Amino acid sequence: EDIRSVLQRPERLVGIHFFNPVAKMPLVEVVTAAGGDAEVTRQACAFVRGIDKLPLSVQSAPGFLVNAVLGPYLLEAMRCVDEGIAPETVDEAALAFGMPMGPIE
Repeated sequence: EDIRSVLQRPERLVGIHFFNPVAKMPLVEVVTAAGGDAEVTRQACAFVRGIDKLPLSVQSAPGFLVNAVLGPYLLEAMRCVDEGIAPETVDEAALAFGMPMGPIE
């Protein structure tokens, strides 16, 4: 958000956060700070859809929204492996569920 302080029109600043690997991950966070222009956010989401990705509009905050979900998901995958489930089985289950890649992969 510090970058906003030097902009002439700070309400037009929007962040676009891609996830790795970009080619496999469809979700893209579109980040808007407090006081951001809703039309600019709409245009950013349209851009993301235009490149065949799925926009997730979020307010600016430390970290990323997906990290709040990703951490527990990865920890559970590691617990499964620690309990004796083969890593390949964990990955196959995630793929069958619809994830673009397995958590262990």
